[in-house]
Amino acid sequence: MPPERELARLRAGLQALQLWPRDEERQQVLASEVFAYLERLQHWNRRHNLTAVRDPAQMLVHHVLDCAAVVPVLRSWVESRAGATERPHIIDVGSGAGLPGIVLAWFWPEARITLVEPAAKRIAFLQQASATAALANVQVVRARVEELASEEPPPDAIICRAFSSLADFVRAVAHLAGPDTVLAAMKARLDESEKQALTILVDDGGRENRMTARHSPGTAPEGKLRTAPAAPAADGVPPGPAPAASPIVSRWEIAEEVPLQVPELDAHRCLVRLERVCADAPSASVRRGCAAPAVAQLAIPDPSES
Repeated sequence: MPPERELARLRAGLQALQLWPRDEERQQVLASEVFAYLERLQHWNRRHNLTAVRDPAQMLVHHVLDCAAVVPVLRSWVESRAGATERPHIIDVGSGAGLPGIVLAWFWPEARITLVEPAAKRIAFLQQASATAALANVQVVRARVEELASEEPPPDAIICRAFSSLADFVRAVAHLAGPDTVLAAMKARLDESEKQALTILVDDGGRENRMTARHSPGTAPEGKLRTAPAAPAADGVPPGPAPAASPIVSRWEIAEEVPLQVPELDAHRCLVRLERVCADAPSASVRRGCAAPAVAQLAIPDPSES
């Protein structure tokens, strides 16, 4: 078990967020998992530079409590949707050290969490961290999010923590979002230039030359995440990429910007919810929540069914 002082900090922080378990056994298990994760992260940081924060005392606040603060807000957004399910599927894109995905898995055990990360060293860390904590609701997928293509149903939510801008986030994940998918971005302060960058975006769901997503052993099975099929070959002509679907010109806008109070952190934090607005729809009531092209929607299998 961690030192009593650090345990007290964790307890106080989670109590402030109304996430501290009532059951004493669950309290002990959670504390053990959190500090085992932080110890592993500190160890990996010495060799692989997974995060900029290296002080374990700061990691508790800047990583665990910072990510835990989004849970009540994201959960309320997902559960208030028209198509809400009992076991929502949440994708953490560019997961890095598993933030916020692993933290979401601790405090939202009913949800299926998919950690998408392209870097091999981070994938290795995510595999170890999720296996050590016995997080049965977590899957790890090695891929760039732009490469993911599969069938229905679309995810219930897509969240990011470290994308450079909201516009980059939208461009990367718009092809995965269904009409009811919640797009959420963890941000510090939003300046006007970043907001203005959310102008007219082309959602090219038929992106060409998608690379095959690489799956970590023991995580998402082969063939479940796949690329757009190649076009049939003409006589004597090598096969080429599938023809792109007609692009849908969409505008994305900030639907909500919710300030977050992170215990022990004297800095501005917020969770931003983005909403698609179809440029060619006849009215606002029709435009909001319009669907992405059907050719590129992600469906990662439920691990409980495998």
